[in-house]
Amino acid sequence: MMRANYYFNRELSWLEFNARILEEALDKTNPLLERMKFLAIVSSNFDEFFMVRVASLKAQLRAGDATPDASGMSPSEQLAAVSRRAKEIIGKQYDCLAGILPSLEREGLAVTRPSAWSGSERRWLESYFAERIFPLLTPLRVAADAEDGRSSFPTTGSLRLHAAFLLSRDEESGLAIVQVPAEAAGVVRGDPLRHGSMQFGPIDAGLAVINHDEKVRGGQLCCHCGIPANIYPCMSVCALIWFGINRARTHPNGWFR
Repeated sequence: MMRANYYFNRELSWLEFNARILEEALDKTNPLLERMKFLAIVSSNFDEFFMVRVASLKAQLRAGDATPDASGMSPSEQLAAVSRRAKEIIGKQYDCLAGILPSLEREGLAVTRPSAWSGSERRWLESYFAERIFPLLTPLRVAADAEDGRSSFPTTGSLRLHAAFLLSRDEESGLAIVQVPAEAAGVVRGDPLRHGSMQFGPIDAGLAVINHDEKVRGGQLCCHCGIPANIYPCMSVCALIWFGINRARTHPNGWFR
C-alpha cells in the first residue's frame, strides 16, 4: 500500500527546483549578467509551471475531483501551498533584481525609469515610440452590455504584456486595453548615451509616458494631445495598470500537456 509520508508533492518539489535556480542568481560570486540570466530562467519556468501544472490542478477542481495525490494532498491543498511558496520565491526574485540593477549601473549598464529621463531623452523616446511602436498597437475597447451592464472583455494573448486604461471625457468613462506587440522588445536602448553609460528604458514605462502627462490635474493624469503616438487623444487617462495572462496550455485534443 502506498504511504503518503513516503512521497513529496510533485508541484512543491518543482518549486524547490526553481528556488535552486534562483540561488544561482542570488550568488554574488557569479557575474552580474549571468545572475540576470538566472532571474530570467526563473520567470520562464514559472510561466510554464502555471500554464501546465497549476492549470491542471484548477481543471481538477472545476471537475469536482478531490482525489489526493501520492503525498496525500488534495488539489485545493496543493494550490494553496503552491501559492504560498511561489509568492515567497517571486518576492526573493524581485529583491535580487533590485540589488543587481544598481551594480549594473555602476558597470555602465543602466535601466532607467521616467523620473530619471532628461528632456532630450524623453523627446527621443517619444519619437521612437511614435515611429516604431505606435503603428503596431491596436487599442481594444471594453464595451458594456446594454442589457445587464456587464462588460465584454476582449480576447488577450497569453504571455503578452497588456495595458488597461481607464479613460474619461466630459461625463463619460470607459475601459480600454492595449496589447504590447510581440515584435516590440522588452526594453528600449536610450539615446543619446549619458556619461558613457549604456541606458535602457522598459517599454511599459515608455508607453505610459507617451500617454500621460507627469502633472496630476484634478486627480487625473491628462494625456499629451500633441504627441503623435498618443493612443487616446483628447481623453483623460484616470488610471493605468499593466497585466499579463498565462493561459492554460493544452494539446489539440484538449488535454493538458
